[in-house]
Amino acid sequence: MVDRSYLPYKAAREYQDRGMAKWLGFFISEHTASLSQLMTEDNDSIQSMAFHHIVSAINQAYQQGLEVQLYYKQAGKVTCLWGQIKQIQADQLYFQSANQIHQRIYLQSIRAVFLAEERENGESILPE
Repeated sequence: MVDRSYLPYKAAREYQDRGMAKWLGFFISEHTASLSQLMTEDNDSIQSMAFHHIVSAINQAYQQGLEVQLYYKQAGKVTCLWGQIKQIQADQLYFQSANQIHQRIYLQSIRAVFLAEERENGESILPE
């Protein structure tokens, strides 16, 4: 702690610097901006999955009732969902996410699909 007993004003003597806390708002806003920028850009690893691999993974997950991690592009940004594929149609599928929300996703907007792994006790986990 800094000794400020020589200062004439009480407020100046009792002042306690908050350190980096005063910069917290700046760092949070910059971090949020960089995260949103990353989400709007397509990742190379996500782009690299060919459409026939996507369709194959979707069919396998649907037939076996497996959970999947699905990346799709919506409104210019890539979104990640975890859940199960409930229905497949010619150009779209119906997806039930982990929080029981049903969504319609067009196949052309899907960037990648990763199948979940099965545990011995029957619970499924998603790949990291």
